Amino acid sequence: MRVTLFVAASLAVAMVSTPDALRSALAAAASTLFEATPFLLAGAVAARLLRRRSAMAYLGCGCGTGPSARSLPATAAAWLVFGPLVAVARFLAAVVVARWTVAQNRHDPPELLDELGALVPAALVAGAVTELTALADVSRFARPRR
Repeated sequence: MRVTLFVAASLAVAMVSTPDALRSALAAAASTLFEATPFLLAGAVAARLLRRRSAMAYLGCGCGTGPSARSLPATAAAWLVFGPLVAVARFLAAVVVARWTVAQNRHDPPELLDELGALVPAALVAGAVTELTALADVSRFARPRR
């Protein structure tokens, strides 16, 4: 069902876009995958070395299964934006939720291409939304100054 929604949204954006806008959306999607690759690679290598699949959740980019707040890079970003108290509370809450809800398979380590493949639909939609918001004239919604 989720893949169908991603495909439908991508096709709708492609139908109303110009070739330049479509090219920009694809470039944004590619940059998302490019930026996620080092984190996914670190998580996959750590999972193989530690023989624990859960390493991917902590060292990856936060885009795998389960709460994304377990990701240490996401925790560092939250620390910079919201401060240490919020970042640590968010991380600990995600660890607790993951313990309760996520049943992880610890026998097979994650594959880098599988993790990247799981990101492709979301990266495409994010690229399309980024391009559409760049085309929108948001200055019309600003209140006039008095």
